[in-house]
Amino acid sequence: MDPNKSTHLQMARSGNGSRGQKIDLLTNHFGVNFTTSKSQHFFQYSVAITYEDGNPVEAKGIGRKILAKVQETYQTDLGSKHFAYDGDKILFTVGPLPNNKLDFSVVLEDMSCTRSNTSTSDANTKRLRPHNQSKRFNVAISFAAKISMQAIQGALQGKETNDLQDAVRVLDVILRQNAATKGCLLVRQSFFHNDAKYFSNNHGGFHLCRGFHSSFRATQGGLSLNIDVSSTLIVSPGPVIDFLVLNQEVRDPSSIDWKKAERTLKNLRVKVDPSNREYKITGLTRLPCRDQTFLWKKKQGNGETKEVEVTVYDYFTKHLEIELRHSGGLPCISVGKPKRPTYFPIEQCHLVSLQRYTKAPTIFQRSKLVKESVQKPQEKMNVLNNAIKDSGYNNDPMLQDCGVRIDSDFTQVEGRVLPTPRLKVGNGEEFQPRDGRWNFNNKKLVEPATVTRWAVVNFSARCDTKRLISDLIRCGRMKGINVDPPYKVVFQEDPNYRGAPANIRVEKMFEQMQSELRKEGIEGKPKFILCILAEKKNSLVYGPWKRRNLVEEGIVTQCIAPTPKINDQYLTNVLLKINAKMMPLVTQVPTFIVGMDVSHGSPGQSDIPSIAAVVGSREWPLISKYRACVRTQSRKVEMIDNLFKPVTNEKGKQVDEGIFWELLFDFYISSGKKRPEHIIIFRDGVSESQFNQVLSIELDQMMQACKFVEENWEPKFTVIIAQKNHHTKFFRAEGPGNVPPGTIIDSRICHPRNNDFYLCAHAGLIGTTRPTHYHVLYDEIGFSTDDLQELVHSLSYVYQRSTTAISVGAPVMYAHLADAQMSTAVKFEDSSETSSRHGGITTSEAELVPPMPKLNANVASSIEGCCGGGDGKTEMILTEEALRKVLGISKAASSGTRIAAGSAWEDIRGPDPLPLFFRDVIESWRLWLGAGPDRRPMSSHIVGYPRIGPKRELKFALESFWDGKTGAEDLQNVAADLRRSIWKHMAGVGNKYIPSNTFSYYDQMLDTTAMLGAVPSRYGWESGEVGFDVYFSMARGNDSVPAMEMTKWFDTNYHYIVPELGPHVKFSYASHKAVEEFKEAKALGIDTVPVLIGPMTYLLLSKPAKDVDKSFCLLSLIDKILPVYKEVLTDLKSAGARWIQFDEPILVMDLDTNQLQAFSDAYSHMESSLAGLNVLIATYFADVPAEAYKALTSLKCVTGFGFDLVRGLETLDLIKVDFPRGKLLFAGVVDGRNIWANDLSASLKTLQTLEDIVGKEKVVVSTSCSLLHTAVDLVNEIKLDKELKSWLAFAAQKVVEVNALARSFSGVKDEALFASNSMRQASRRSSPRVTNATIQHNVAAVIKSDHRRSTKVSARLQAQQKKLNLPPLPTTTIGSFPQTPDLRRIRKEFKARKISEIDYVQAIKVEFEKVVKLQEELGIDVLVHGEAERNDMVEFFGEQLSGFAFTSNGWVQSYGSRCVKPPIIYGDVSRPKAMTVFWSSMAQKMTKRPMKGMLTGPVTILNWSFVRNDQPRYETCFQIALAIKDEVKDLEKAGITVIQIDEAALREGLPLRRSEQELYLDWAVHAFRITNCDVRDTTQIHTHMCYSNFNDIINSIINMDADVITIENSRSDEKLLSVFHEGVKYGAGIGPGVYDIHSPRIPSAEEIAERINKMLAVLDSKVLWVNPDCGLKTRKYSEVKSALSNMVAAAKLIRSQLNKS
Repeated sequence: MDPNKSTHLQMARSGNGSRGQKIDLLTNHFGVNFTTSKSQHFFQYSVAITYEDGNPVEAKGIGRKILAKVQETYQTDLGSKHFAYDGDKILFTVGPLPNNKLDFSVVLEDMSCTRSNTSTSDANTKRLRPHNQSKRFNVAISFAAKISMQAIQGALQGKETNDLQDAVRVLDVILRQNAATKGCLLVRQSFFHNDAKYFSNNHGGFHLCRGFHSSFRATQGGLSLNIDVSSTLIVSPGPVIDFLVLNQEVRDPSSIDWKKAERTLKNLRVKVDPSNREYKITGLTRLPCRDQTFLWKKKQGNGETKEVEVTVYDYFTKHLEIELRHSGGLPCISVGKPKRPTYFPIEQCHLVSLQRYTKAPTIFQRSKLVKESVQKPQEKMNVLNNAIKDSGYNNDPMLQDCGVRIDSDFTQVEGRVLPTPRLKVGNGEEFQPRDGRWNFNNKKLVEPATVTRWAVVNFSARCDTKRLISDLIRCGRMKGINVDPPYKVVFQEDPNYRGAPANIRVEKMFEQMQSELRKEGIEGKPKFILCILAEKKNSLVYGPWKRRNLVEEGIVTQCIAPTPKINDQYLTNVLLKINAKMMPLVTQVPTFIVGMDVSHGSPGQSDIPSIAAVVGSREWPLISKYRACVRTQSRKVEMIDNLFKPVTNEKGKQVDEGIFWELLFDFYISSGKKRPEHIIIFRDGVSESQFNQVLSIELDQMMQACKFVEENWEPKFTVIIAQKNHHTKFFRAEGPGNVPPGTIIDSRICHPRNNDFYLCAHAGLIGTTRPTHYHVLYDEIGFSTDDLQELVHSLSYVYQRSTTAISVGAPVMYAHLADAQMSTAVKFEDSSETSSRHGGITTSEAELVPPMPKLNANVASSIEGCCGGGDGKTEMILTEEALRKVLGISKAASSGTRIAAGSAWEDIRGPDPLPLFFRDVIESWRLWLGAGPDRRPMSSHIVGYPRIGPKRELKFALESFWDGKTGAEDLQNVAADLRRSIWKHMAGVGNKYIPSNTFSYYDQMLDTTAMLGAVPSRYGWESGEVGFDVYFSMARGNDSVPAMEMTKWFDTNYHYIVPELGPHVKFSYASHKAVEEFKEAKALGIDTVPVLIGPMTYLLLSKPAKDVDKSFCLLSLIDKILPVYKEVLTDLKSAGARWIQFDEPILVMDLDTNQLQAFSDAYSHMESSLAGLNVLIATYFADVPAEAYKALTSLKCVTGFGFDLVRGLETLDLIKVDFPRGKLLFAGVVDGRNIWANDLSASLKTLQTLEDIVGKEKVVVSTSCSLLHTAVDLVNEIKLDKELKSWLAFAAQKVVEVNALARSFSGVKDEALFASNSMRQASRRSSPRVTNATIQHNVAAVIKSDHRRSTKVSARLQAQQKKLNLPPLPTTTIGSFPQTPDLRRIRKEFKARKISEIDYVQAIKVEFEKVVKLQEELGIDVLVHGEAERNDMVEFFGEQLSGFAFTSNGWVQSYGSRCVKPPIIYGDVSRPKAMTVFWSSMAQKMTKRPMKGMLTGPVTILNWSFVRNDQPRYETCFQIALAIKDEVKDLEKAGITVIQIDEAALREGLPLRRSEQELYLDWAVHAFRITNCDVRDTTQIHTHMCYSNFNDIINSIINMDADVITIENSRSDEKLLSVFHEGVKYGAGIGPGVYDIHSPRIPSAEEIAERINKMLAVLDSKVLWVNPDCGLKTRKYSEVKSALSNMVAAAKLIRSQLNKS
């Protein structure tokens, strides 16, 4: 699901507020007028700049120089057009350029910033060489898109259209171009002039450079230009050595810390004397200049050169004759590539001007710089007035061309000043703050804390500690805080450690404190420590001290850095913080409020994780007390990815370890066991482009966390974004000061549609007030505009660390505080480089992130752990109406829904019985509350479990191993972790019969082949344990031999590796995997049931080897393989196994008498080896025929029989008639092949029926088959909508269903769970989204009629050949081309809205062009477009059809590492609009050759989806067929003459029993014919089918009436061709695959030609096509090009031979 296309839509403005006193204001928005433009469109062009050698230019900044040169040189070729260039790869013009594609060549003379031209050297040597001073560049400009200007005109009227974002982007690029031509430094939309009048004083080698931000914004009043003063930090230009002395505040270069200097200088640019060339610093040398050497190619007298090792110092002083006064003992500056560095003496290097410094300065530097950036309101207005006048925007040629003019006056707006909330203090007093401020003189706290058992430590601060303590106690008592005297001793730092590292100082302080307390006879730790620091800011001790106390010791601590004169106000502020940490206040706002923020490391740090902080209110009914949860996440990731984190705990239980659950649980416990019904989210730090992701990712996670807690609990959410990082300011229309606190603006300059407002809650005492921009994204609670604005305003008054209103709501500020405290306590890297905030990317990468240390339990609920443990000073009073609105309850706080105490969460009090609260995690909560878990093993069994892992861990581990990136041990470790988690999950929910050996690295049949030592001779294995090299060669082939055949596992989408057997095979015990995995589970304390593929299934699913006669009887090998099975059984018994499971699904097939007798004989033969074991034989996928049922149940050595009772209703009848007494019946009543939640009541009835037949104690509840065929875990689906998700159950949930049925069957029924299940079943049956009457009517009409093309295929082929003019043996491919990482990245970025639709289409178009060009160069006859726009051949269509839903992690293994994510068909299917026409038409225009339109057929879409089970499958299939039919018609209308409708999975759905196959083939073939029955004779219809045995359905394939069919064939030893040897006449075109695309092996042209000749032996050359086996998406381009080249060469060779004959 696209994270930007949330099901939660951003709300529109519902109206403006009215409360408060009106006030006239001005804002720094300047109106935009739109006059007549020279064109109605902007034209967008792609720019590609390369060097003469064709390599792309990657150096930043040079592009503008090159494009300026192009405009200067080629003005006529450009049609005298002005253009705006974005500095990278795009430029815009007003109206078109003369041609869609233009190529230019320009020369830049001064190339001091381009690539260096240096040679290789050792690590400490380097040769210097002169550089070329000019470069030639090639510039290609090509048309990309048109952008309408109508959107700008609409914005002027206060309307926002879909194209406005693109149009405004163009205008912003024009502003950047305007600034670039003036030589400005560009930082996004801020521009900085290289003029000293804009620079601040020098502070530590830095200047604050003042510039201007300019950007266009759509507002209610029309389009406006927002101009604001902007600042950035620049490096002081000049000698590098002078900069370092200033930066480190040292007297001379000898005192410089060179490690710190290297970090500071890295990536800065310098000019070097005497060449005046510019370079980027990559580092400093480890050796000083006089010792640093390089190899100098010195010219000899004869003109030759000789390499001489020389020092940098000698080279400059002796050869260049440059005097070096300081550099001899100092490091050299290193530039160029790290492996090819160039060295310069440091005094020859000068920092260039206007160079932005992206690392964070120290706190002292930042403080000084901020002070200089402050501007009073009137001063800022004057500066902005001058800026708009000096900008020259109205004279900009591009703005003139598009008719844009900008007013020079500030925009007038109307604001309102909201009333100040009343605050409550001790003794019941209330008071009204003035100007957003208040003090506590002569006032007491509402509920003061008591401070006891506390100590004072002093880290070398000059402070009168005795007086400080006395005054603190005195001031505390005045405020009502009872402060006991501290321990007698003030712990003074030992002077010997003042210069030691901070962590050592902290360690020594604790040792000293513990020692002196013991001397005083004081036991235990202090509860609270007051820590006095010497430095007010940037104390190195602060972080280690906080970490030691919070994480290791569990002591609450407050740090202070007092000035020599301490007044009562300072002490009061300290006491407020202490009081909040010790005893918070209770207030009266009954709601759960959440604040969220993410901070990031500075741009210069690549390994600093981002820190996500979320705070939640606690102890309802409070709003001033918060608990914080802080986690690390991948660097620069803005979206919080740990809000909901379902995991399996050590007991196999699914629990949520996410942030939101932690806060939710704390709210519940601290609030008298009440759940929140309304939740208000305040989110800070996201840009407008990320709003949809907040809803689709973060809000979805929080809702999912609630659902995980209680399925039917749906609290109402309100989501509000708080933005400080914007450039809108407000000024009084009259008067010089700042706007008054409480000023709110929600009209004129707010968004034209969205619900936003600006609020200046605080009093701006320094500089100009920056309002907070609030965006109300989502409001289920239904606040009125005034109520919501008043609530937000009021939250600015309850921040416990301040006696003023703050600029942003307290929840957001607490989240900031949590970020800051934990960032300081956890020192990831040098603290001077870790202060950047926000601006992160929005998707998470799979990288290792250091976890946040866990707080000690003693402080976890204090302000240190809670980041707002309470106010301790104020109580806020809102209107009664607002309070009730927030909670949705009456005045009495006790009337809310409550869980009755002592009822194990099962008794809900309230007027209406609500669904059980926290049902899904009841067991984990029972444990936390001290109740014992119920883990009695029940009579439950799982046939098998998915092995790919919930996040496809096995897939990625396999592919990494195959690519050589990881070793065998790494792969084995991943596999072991997966097995362990599966076993623990099953054991944790109480399953009795847990399978082992169902895990496989590739396929369980291949595992059995390895176990039996049945390795084909071509793989070179002779004896010993079959290792990974041989195992994976059998599965995938290798450079010298092909892989073994792969085909479908019965009627599933899983593929198995077909054993190749014959009389020559020498079977031996060659893989001990089954025993090893049993032992592995046993070591974990889990007794498992080892699972083996039964001998009958193994042999009957094998095939005769290549050199063995096809009539060879595979069952004749039964006596050869049974000895190996016996060895395995002996090993298992020795290891302690008590059960063995044989999977014999072959019994559901139509076996003859001889085969059934062989089955009985085989198990009788093993009877002695089975003695001492309980034996289970499991069947699945269909009914067991009566004869097979009799043979099976007659076996004496078997303890239990497993049957599929989902698909095997006839088997149920056989059980009712005759089931052997005393045997166990493993009843497969939970569907293992679908994802729908089990109807527990219906299944229970089936079990109760069986109870009457075999007895309750003999029934074991089981799955119908292995859960391998369903998705892994539903808890990972955080984006599925609530209703649909409630209908589903994946493998993990089916395990729970099995155990719930077993518990209920044994008499321990969970009534609530069954009631919830019944509600979900009823919800699905009655949901209007499931059934559409029109679609049902159309399908009913289709069922009653036949659909077939009127002309016979022979005549159609003649008409098509006349139109297409194809050669004999035409070549084509099946559809897809390689899905490269770049291609996947483009699709991902488009879904994440990181690139526009225009850019996406252009990127896909480029990919199409590449694929088309490659095919034309290779000589392919019928082309494909490569399917670059598609992620999956079914998902792509399902996303565009109604009735489909998609999962995020619903992956199912197809084979090996190949996983598919089947769509979910939940309702009636139709096609709302065309799906492929745009892309196919685009591709056809690129070539004169036929271009296939590529579609997936209805039967394949059906069989590769999880299909609704509430109507016959054929009805759903016909619905899909009608939708595809509409698409075929549209493709034909668009001029596509070859249309491929893939039916890759047609045979896959074939019923296993012959008696049921005819019906299926009838409707499946009918569905295919529906799709193309109306096309013209000249339109050629292709289809494609995947691996399967097609020989027995060849007549149905002929009946499909396709013009051409391509079939996977190469891995089946041309088995398909045998049917034609037998005389079947096939008149249509046919393309059996000539090479295997699933193997990396590339066949030679000769090998392919040989295969073609085999085909020509049974097929007419007029109908034979030459093509690969399947699509090429999984292969690399290098493999594809070579293989297709050989394929085309082979086809041409055979054509020439045919022509000669």
